[in-house]
Amino acid sequence: MPRALLLGASSQIGLDLLRRPPVGWSFEGAGRTDPRPWGAGLSRFHLVDLSDERAVRTLLGSTDSEVWINLARQGEEPFPWPRADARAPPAGPNPTDPAWRVNAELPGWLAQEAKRRGRYLVHLSSDEVFDGSGGPYAEEDPPDLRSTTLSRVGYARGLGESQVYESEGPRAILRVCRPYGARHPARPDWLERLWRDLSEGQAPPLSPPELLTPTYVPDVTLVLGALLERRPSRLYHVASPELIPSAGIARALQVESGREPLGPAAPLEPGIEPMRWGLRIREVHKLDVRPLSFREGLRSLFGGAAGPVRSTPR
Repeated sequence: MPRALLLGASSQIGLDLLRRPPVGWSFEGAGRTDPRPWGAGLSRFHLVDLSDERAVRTLLGSTDSEVWINLARQGEEPFPWPRADARAPPAGPNPTDPAWRVNAELPGWLAQEAKRRGRYLVHLSSDEVFDGSGGPYAEEDPPDLRSTTLSRVGYARGLGESQVYESEGPRAILRVCRPYGARHPARPDWLERLWRDLSEGQAPPLSPPELLTPTYVPDVTLVLGALLERRPSRLYHVASPELIPSAGIARALQVESGREPLGPAAPLEPGIEPMRWGLRIREVHKLDVRPLSFREGLRSLFGGAAGPVRSTPR
């Protein structure tokens, strides 16, 4: 049975993949947290500091997994609002910062070892590698590494993505946009936190005006399964095919859950243009995957009795 090494196995996307693994595949995991107590199916787990280059290269030299999937990331999550350090100037290399090493350097270590050892590498990236001025972005758009408004996390992740993209070994890159819907038992995503606030009668938080294409996590799992089967060398976007304004996200969540909306979204102040994030999808259709729109993703989540948060009654 073929096996894949999953770095960042305890992440939201990692746990979703391990709960619903592609037929015929087994997985070994690596990272700081063992996801097996949460129901993850792993043949084994390696407790490894993924910011430690020597430890990572030792692991890669010892595994016989034929595919490596990098889901590891560190840094502030873009949601809930306001977007984390969205206007902070990019920071230069900082070898003493574990987040820098995981986001900017780990992908390069993986790309080098994958080429040297003949392994297929899948790397997870996101729309954070752009500065939000020209979205939704196409697969062929390179990271905005020269932008003075790119976030610090985005700059580091953009460098990491670029190293994988420029590597000569077989590799695929997946960009996502604000993933939601994993139902992680220990790490609620931005949608779960928003749902809890709304369930407690709290008004939606004030959000900066943004246009988004949120990614439904089970769609990423479908794409990963297709990549394991076909192993193309290409960059893919996995995101909603429809843009949604950030001001309408809470209302869409209330409507699809059957709750009475707390009120209409506040109009934009005159002269304020929304930040344009999001991703255009095209190549992923060649894998026979059709990502759900945000509203379709919400309907899928609310198809169960508990909605997007298991502990919160509908």
